[in-house]
Amino acid sequence: MIRNILKQIARLTAKTIAFILILLISLIRPMLGPSNICPYTIGCTPYALDQLAHQPLHTALYNIISRLMQCHPFGNRKI
Repeated sequence: MIRNILKQIARLTAKTIAFILILLISLIRPMLGPSNICPYTIGCTPYALDQLAHQPLHTALYNIISRLMQCHPFGNRKI
C-alpha cells in the first residue's frame, strides 16, 4: 500500500518536473535565435520537448544532456 503511494508520488513528481522543463524550454526558445545553424536535422529544442513528453524523466534528461554535449553549433556538418 505504502509502496504504491510512493510510486504514485514519484511518478507525479517526475511528470511535474517534466512539465516545468517543457514550459521553460518553450519560454526560452524565442530568445535563442534562429535554429538554422543546428548540425542536427531535428533541432535540440524539438528533440528536448519530444524526449520530455515521451520518455521517463531520467532517460529524457540523459538523452538531452548527451545531445547538447555533442552539439557544435558553429560547425557546418549535418547529422
